[in-house]
Amino acid sequence: TPIDSAVMSMLENYTQIAKAYPYCARAIGGFTGTPQVALQPDPAQPTGQGWCAILDGSSLSIGSSYSLCLDVDGKFGPLRFGNAREVFAAPRGMLAGGAVPSSLTQGLPEQVLRIRFVCIMACSQLSQAYLGTSCDTTELDPGMEGRSSAKRYIELIAGSENTGWLVPVNVSRLSPGVHYRICVDIDGPVPTIGPGDSGIEVYINGILPIDPLVVNPESRQQLNISCAQCPETVSAKLTLTSTCPRSSSTQGTKLAVTGLLPNLTFTVDGRNLQLGMNYKLCIDFDGAQEPLKPGDAGLVYVSPILSAEPSSLVVATNQRITVKCTFCKVSTVAHLSADCAAPTSYPRPSPGGVVVQTQRTLGSSLVRIMTPSTQPNAGIRWYVDVDTSTLTEGLTYQLCLDMDGPGGPLHVGDTGYSIFINPIASFQPTSVLRGAKQNMSFTCANCTAGISSIRLATSCVTDAKASTLSVPLNADAPVQADIAKRAALDASALELGRTYSLCVDIDGPGVLPEGPAGTLVISPVSDVVTGVLLTKPSQRLLIRCQGCSGKTVARVAISCTDDATTTPAAALNLATTAILAAYGISYGIAAGLSATGLYEAWWDVLLDATNLVAGVQHALCIDLDGLAGLQHGFVVTGQQVYVSPVLELRKPSVAPAFGQALTFRCEVACENAVALLATECDTTDYSGTTRGQEPTSTNSVPVSPTGEVSTISGAWYEAVVDASRLTTGKQYRLCIDTDGALYTRALGDAGVQVLVSPFECTAGAMIPDVAQPLDLACLATNPASCAPAIGFVGSTCGGSGDSGSSGATKRATSTVSVSAAMLAGGTIDWRLIVDGSNLQPGVSYKTCLDVDGPNGPAGFADAGCAVYVAGVASIEPTSAELGASLNVKVSCSPLGGCRVGSHVALCDKTVAGTIGEESLRSSRYELQRKGDKWQIPVSTAGLVLGEYYQLCVDLDGRAPAQTWTATGIPFFVTGGVTASPSLLEQASGAVLKIRCGGGRSAGGCVGGKSQAFLASECKAKRFAIASAASYVNSLSLSTPWLVSGSERTAAGTLLDEPGAPVGSFFVTLDLTPLRPGLPARLCIDYEGLGVNTGDSGVSIYIAGVTGVNLAAVLRDRTQALQLNCTKGCVTFVSTAYLAETCPPTLPDVGAGAMPSTLGVSTPTGRLLGTSPTTYSITLDTRLLSLGRNYRLCTDLDGDIGPLPVGDSGLSVHVSALQVQASPVQVKNAYGQEIRLHCAEGCTISTRVSLLAVGAACSSSGAPVARLAPDGWQSASGALGGYGSTAWKVTFDLSTIAFGSYRLCADLDGIGFEYAIGDTGIAVDVLDATKF
Repeated sequence: TPIDSAVMSMLENYTQIAKAYPYCARAIGGFTGTPQVALQPDPAQPTGQGWCAILDGSSLSIGSSYSLCLDVDGKFGPLRFGNAREVFAAPRGMLAGGAVPSSLTQGLPEQVLRIRFVCIMACSQLSQAYLGTSCDTTELDPGMEGRSSAKRYIELIAGSENTGWLVPVNVSRLSPGVHYRICVDIDGPVPTIGPGDSGIEVYINGILPIDPLVVNPESRQQLNISCAQCPETVSAKLTLTSTCPRSSSTQGTKLAVTGLLPNLTFTVDGRNLQLGMNYKLCIDFDGAQEPLKPGDAGLVYVSPILSAEPSSLVVATNQRITVKCTFCKVSTVAHLSADCAAPTSYPRPSPGGVVVQTQRTLGSSLVRIMTPSTQPNAGIRWYVDVDTSTLTEGLTYQLCLDMDGPGGPLHVGDTGYSIFINPIASFQPTSVLRGAKQNMSFTCANCTAGISSIRLATSCVTDAKASTLSVPLNADAPVQADIAKRAALDASALELGRTYSLCVDIDGPGVLPEGPAGTLVISPVSDVVTGVLLTKPSQRLLIRCQGCSGKTVARVAISCTDDATTTPAAALNLATTAILAAYGISYGIAAGLSATGLYEAWWDVLLDATNLVAGVQHALCIDLDGLAGLQHGFVVTGQQVYVSPVLELRKPSVAPAFGQALTFRCEVACENAVALLATECDTTDYSGTTRGQEPTSTNSVPVSPTGEVSTISGAWYEAVVDASRLTTGKQYRLCIDTDGALYTRALGDAGVQVLVSPFECTAGAMIPDVAQPLDLACLATNPASCAPAIGFVGSTCGGSGDSGSSGATKRATSTVSVSAAMLAGGTIDWRLIVDGSNLQPGVSYKTCLDVDGPNGPAGFADAGCAVYVAGVASIEPTSAELGASLNVKVSCSPLGGCRVGSHVALCDKTVAGTIGEESLRSSRYELQRKGDKWQIPVSTAGLVLGEYYQLCVDLDGRAPAQTWTATGIPFFVTGGVTASPSLLEQASGAVLKIRCGGGRSAGGCVGGKSQAFLASECKAKRFAIASAASYVNSLSLSTPWLVSGSERTAAGTLLDEPGAPVGSFFVTLDLTPLRPGLPARLCIDYEGLGVNTGDSGVSIYIAGVTGVNLAAVLRDRTQALQLNCTKGCVTFVSTAYLAETCPPTLPDVGAGAMPSTLGVSTPTGRLLGTSPTTYSITLDTRLLSLGRNYRLCTDLDGDIGPLPVGDSGLSVHVSALQVQASPVQVKNAYGQEIRLHCAEGCTISTRVSLLAVGAACSSSGAPVARLAPDGWQSASGALGGYGSTAWKVTFDLSTIAFGSYRLCADLDGIGFEYAIGDTGIAVDVLDATKF
């Protein structure tokens, strides 16, 4: 049996051949050769068919060819040696090194390919080599087409130290499907040795994959290939063996071959293959016939990856690839590489060059993406983050996978998904219209202007049937010309609604291929109106579309490929003239045909947006041929639709000034948001730190919660912007980025407009009559700029208001000019005086202003102050304590608005206009007539402390058709606030400590937000209601801005008191505007907006009198006190007295409340000045009770002035104790006695404490002791007899320091009848070590 030379190999110095001599005929004559050896059965072959022998080849000449001499019957038989074949004495390392690659592919752009082989100490640059079916030149010469390649000089690999060599081969002249031998001629052109068979085979592969050689573990997996020279008998197998088995072998998995040449399809059941392994694709050109053996056509990877995206990445760290993989594990590792095979040296197309190592990323483990249960068919998704910073832009890399990670038995394989390293960092837009000169801009740092090119195509890797011409990228001068590029594409021949790849070729006509930089859609939609939606049903969009029809459907979604977060698809309808006119569009179908012969038209669609995500940009998706059509699916139109988180805006106007508050209600949490005003919202801005471009936008500012939770939905938030550099009279969009600087969400248009108005106005009321004034304030630096303004009051601001519509739901006054009047002192009073006789009582209307008049461009806009047409005009009182029951007087319009039997209730202050019963917050009360007056009984039980409500009226009362109307008239529930000290001097920088609990939220006030001020009275404020917003504003428009005679300080912000319990605050106020002696009211603004302030129920005395010389008095006819009074006191005018409480003269909160009569008081005494700041007063204290503290009540203007009696904040104790002898001196030692006199009130329960001067009697830690009788007589009296008045107290003073102290006493000790107070007794504690 002939020995196949393919099984020969070098084992040290032995060659596995039978016997070798130069000439078999001369072997007997003793010529040099190998010793004779006997053949042995080859265990790797069937019995009797395979033979082998181990020969000593050490004496052979390297590079020479020898005859294989075989004597079949051995030395004792009659047969002689004969030449079986030629055998080449290979140089050391050649057989072991083999050929790289072992297979060459025909049909590639390069025809001359190179094979690397090893030749140690034998080859030189004169050596030659070629491929041939035989190396015996007596049978086959080099250069015979189809059978052998031309003989070429071999090339030394640089740096290989004369061991690595390349042989160039022109594969186009060889036959595919054939195994060739590498024939080596060691001495080259010198005709001494000649070529010999190296024993190394190279297969010429004629298979070109059309798709990647990858299968999934599923049935009917197809491998699509191209084979120009394949015969019909071609067959294919997949095998895990190192070499392809013979065609007759049963090894491997046979593939079904279908198709028409040259394109064939190999089909295999991937479920029968081992997942994660590389199979060798073995091609046998002649099928079961024997002449041609199967050859290696490449590796086929059994991949678990079913999808991978994106198709391109940029050069950066942490580039994410998302894959769908059912069988992946946490140990699975992926990377990008130019070749997924193990890194090795591959020959380059150039002479002597090799690729030393394949460029690749480091391997990274896959991380599973948890799939929502609502998407059970979504498969198992994973992601992997790779560092592409070492890869080359403009090249394509393969996604390689190792299912069991490093060290596992499974292979690293090519998943068939390629990733293009995209040199383009970004491009705009992501969709273009079908037309010529579609301009695009790019960011590409390594693109070369005039050389790098782009085009649109159905595919960047195959010859696309539909594509644009490649156009060069040009510098986008003058801005960032080194990075920014631009190009104009002609997309007029592309298909509407189709997605195309944007193909970029970084070196243009160079060697680098083009790759996908992203995708673009040929959008049929050129414009969208009302691109802001709320998460509600029936949200309207107007779409300008080319190619749309009655079959076309649209939807809005996070992604057009995402079916989870989307609106249901809805059919388009041609927009009617009325709908277009409502949105300011004057035409429907375009005047002419487009370039494609299709009309452009406006279409109307109503979408159910309840499933969308508020605060996020969504894509408008179009399916041109509808859900039943097959030609198109949903595609991105390039139009973004923002789902606004803002449900309403309290005031749609700001002043052109710094610190303008925008208060709005958010559907979702907006505490991390930023907001700004702009003429147009930049939906590409994700930064959260936008800087304003005056006068078109403001800086972005943080959004903060107000603490107010809406009873409807969502919560209220505030953003304070600087509008000082915006254009007065212009309307700006409210732009909001709900995640701030997190870079996951962009700015979006909240769908509301804000007017920059030179006017400030406040909500108010009028009656339906002529000459109704609405007060305005001109905020402009130059008042003359407010003069051109005109305005009206109406249900909407969309028209001029001149029509005077008579409809009940849509009315307006006539348009009038804003009036101005010069007042005393040079100030200007601005008013809008309208004829309100056309308006309907009980309805709220908008104040509409055109700030630059009829000749300016601004137009009418909502000034943000609503006007309530009374109905109910006012109530008295406007506040009450929590839990009180009272009668509230109601004033009604003489033209109607109140009826007997009408129902009245307190309702949610945020509601507007006509409301439902769900907005009521109190019981309903029936309106009662009392002569020409009206009243209602009201209970505040169940309401919230510190909260505002508004009065709501149902004129029909008990009638079935109940319609509640919000009047905007406020009602405040007081209580829950305490403050100290109770007196403050008239000075700047006064600090007031406030305890605020149970108010608007759990803690009531909010540090750094809530505000407070002191005033003679806290003005109640009217709620103003606009049709789409609810807000609290300022005083009624029909009243002055500051009520005459009203005194108040500026508001100060409450700050958390360090170290104090939760709910403890302090505020610093300037009290200089208040008069000394005023019992000021503490007014609290919980929101800190300056528009929602109520009376806290706390009174603070503005001191005149700031000190008293005695902390205690005795019960006597004449007790003289020295008072310190720095301001406001007048001799014989100012008065004072002692009492348990100082009754206020201001009306108490709540009707029917009576002044306090608790306790008794001394008669009033008049102050007598002894110096500019010192006054004396003599009081009769005989009616006061012993052991109690009394307040010093003052009235600085006495009987002749308007100031009421106020609590000075100072107190005096009526003491029962006196000393038996003075001065009182003790030592800081144990057992120190102090003898006292007490005629009445003292018992053995009386407790006496010793405190340092200046410390409060209630301070802890002071020495405390009980009174004891002083002597036997006093003891008998203390025990119930008739003893004396002598008492003593014994202290342990060993632990206190020497110094000045005073005695405090509580007559009943731990009882509640008496209070601890200062006795007026001074005690000196001496140093026991010196006395």
